[in-house]
Amino acid sequence: MRVDVVTLFPEMFDSFISCSIIKRAINKGLLEVHFHNPRDFATDKHKTVDDYPYGGGGGMLLKVEPFWRAIKNVPGSPYRILLSPQGRVFNQDLAKELSSRDHLLLVCGHYEGIDERIMELIDEEISVGDYVLTGGELPAMIIIDAVTRLIPGVLGCEDSPKRDSFYDGILDFPHYTKPREFEGLSVPEVLLSGDHGEVERWRKREALNRTYKRRPELIEKVSLRKYMDKGAYVGLVHYPVYNHHREIITTTVANLDIHDISRCCRTYGVKAFYIITPIQAQRENVKRIVEHWTKGVGSMLNPDRKEALERVKVSPSIEETVRRIEEREKVEPIVVATSARPSSRMISFRELKWKVLLEDRPLFILFGTGWGLAEEVKSWADYQLEPIEWKGDYNHLSVRGAVAIILDRLFRSV
Repeated sequence: MRVDVVTLFPEMFDSFISCSIIKRAINKGLLEVHFHNPRDFATDKHKTVDDYPYGGGGGMLLKVEPFWRAIKNVPGSPYRILLSPQGRVFNQDLAKELSSRDHLLLVCGHYEGIDERIMELIDEEISVGDYVLTGGELPAMIIIDAVTRLIPGVLGCEDSPKRDSFYDGILDFPHYTKPREFEGLSVPEVLLSGDHGEVERWRKREALNRTYKRRPELIEKVSLRKYMDKGAYVGLVHYPVYNHHREIITTTVANLDIHDISRCCRTYGVKAFYIITPIQAQRENVKRIVEHWTKGVGSMLNPDRKEALERVKVSPSIEETVRRIEEREKVEPIVVATSARPSSRMISFRELKWKVLLEDRPLFILFGTGWGLAEEVKSWADYQLEPIEWKGDYNHLSVRGAVAIILDRLFRSV
């Protein structure tokens, strides 16, 4: 990778490129860093690079001409980045994105910024955080360091960057080395056990605990699909549910629910979509619909629909469905009820993600038809998920809409 830096203070980078990982990458021929000082492209005898801003105001503004010429002087076709507080906030995902490029150009601002016309040459603005720095040199070093670590061959161990904090969206697990005991503080026994499977499970658990305690907002960005070892399941409950008089009834299975929810489940990697009804005739009808699209004429007309409907199963009760999931996964699932009504037993999306990841159990989400799941179901479930809400007091989503939103919040890749 080649990185060009346009800066008024190239000497700030002398020690940065002369030690540690950056020096190693340069010596291996995996990284080139070149500097371009806009003063060298100023045309007056004083090599002026700044002036007072039009319209008044405090401070000096960097002139467009010397920076324009410096940028244009860089050979090749680099991806041009202006280090700016107005830019996209830099993080590990952006570092991965930039590491896939062969050539970067980093433009370091200073003083009150650069003449806006320089943006004609810029592909993207990037910020390293919501705070004020004197110039773009320190952000440039941060970006170079973070990106360089991801270049294959730079680090001694290829797995090292994958174990860093934020690489997969969560914080790193605790690390220990010799001595085994220090000032009464011991290394966790699991790390000395030689059981690599248990060590990995411990590391995952500790990383998740650390993330939840120190940076809980990161959990919201984690996709369960990426981290779950066990499967996710959806149950559409037709009994026991309420009618609009709050009487417990059995609802009719809707053809549209079968098709739309199965497609949602396929999209988000749900292992099975159970349609739960005690009425055998309805279960048989669901089987006929599914067979038409998975084995009959429909399978040839629409292969994508076939792929989605292959996830559809029927079951006479919630309890029987839980038994089948446990039989398949060899562990009892976490059962989560959904409702448009708040409850004292509610769990947030963030908390649910954390518990699912931490407990390493399959997830079974129950959705009610009619006017919602009966209270006995919500009380029996392990948790009740917080309602889907937005501004205002209208909360009457169809079950198909609710399934789509909840699966997206839990399983989307952020």
